[in-house]
Amino acid sequence: MSIRNSEKPDRHVLSQEQKVDWLRLYRSQNVGPVTFRDLISHFQTASAALEALPDLAKRGGTASRIKVFPKDQAEKELYDLYRQNGQIITIR
Repeated sequence: MSIRNSEKPDRHVLSQEQKVDWLRLYRSQNVGPVTFRDLISHFQTASAALEALPDLAKRGGTASRIKVFPKDQAEKELYDLYRQNGQIITIR
């Protein structure tokens, strides 16, 4: 059975800003693969999940502030990735 172009599933394409947010969320303190996917599923965007992280950590009993991966470091990491002809692969 073949799939014609019109029948292919839609691909989720992230903007550059969304890629930075996804990387920041994934690289943030105490956010592993399962938590990352749960946060994206619940909040729909990495940006919204990043905004909610401090409150979620507080409600979860974390005494210290959660360390969110810095935006400038995420941007540099993506720049380095692209410079080496790499790409981000996402799952949705």
